Amino acid sequence: MANQQIEAIKKELHPQAERLAQAYIRDFATSLLLQAKILAYRRKADVVLSTHVEQAKDVIESERKQSWSRELVIILGSAFFGAFLQGFITELSTGRTGLIAIYTAIGFIGILMVFWGLRR
Repeated sequence: MANQQIEAIKKELHPQAERLAQAYIRDFATSLLLQAKILAYRRKADVVLSTHVEQAKDVIESERKQSWSRELVIILGSAFFGAFLQGFITELSTGRTGLIAIYTAIGFIGILMVFWGLRR
């Protein structure tokens, strides 16, 4: 296991890969420091402490996890709304009021899911 790690460390980076990695590192560092400063400001601290930096890292990680679940909710809500549009029009032409009500409920739930996913 240790040999594999040493071999992995010895791998050279392509210059373009190295530039991209450095850009990501700078972006993350900037986001981390800004979030830590915001946390310190909100807590009326005179300086940014290591606890602020640790909490900033947790905030950034939780936002990343939330973005995945938000995307899923938006996709499902969009599918519900799409089903509503097709089903509502079809059932409206046939006159089946029970299915019209069901499709309306599906559409309402879909729109709520999309708006919930888009909120900040």
